[in-house]
Amino acid sequence: MKVQSRFITLVLASLFPLCAGGCATLTSPGRSLLSHLTGDKKPAAEDNKLLVNGESVVVELHRGTGVLDRLSVPFKPGMVVQDVLEEGRVINRFSRMTIKLKRRTAGQRNYLPLTAVYDHEKRMVRPESNYSIRPGDFLIITEDRTTATEEMFRQLLGPLA
Repeated sequence: MKVQSRFITLVLASLFPLCAGGCATLTSPGRSLLSHLTGDKKPAAEDNKLLVNGESVVVELHRGTGVLDRLSVPFKPGMVVQDVLEEGRVINRFSRMTIKLKRRTAGQRNYLPLTAVYDHEKRMVRPESNYSIRPGDFLIITEDRTTATEEMFRQLLGPLA
């Protein structure tokens, strides 16, 4: 019993410095594992290259784990998320999708994250989340590969799934 308690104490003592510093102290080759949370943000410079005088909306298409394509859709006054999907012909590429809208906040380097809900049966963004588009917005669209059967099981099982 004493050997077990000493072993547990030794393991906890060796893990304490790692836990005390938090996950941000963990590094992978070249950068922090949580660099997207700690402020090491490089994408803003890349995203700015895609903007044409700030009068466009960048649409980034994701499939699985990688970026499939990046589009630049010209901004028109009165545009909403649905209009960007139609202009960029995204509806023809993905039947089911999740939509994240990144909007720059005034005076900061950060983005305001918004989520638009796409109704795949009606092939349109739900009205309550069909946000107005501003010049310089970024839409991140990820293909949702769930099938009708999987969706049915999720609804039946609820929180058990």
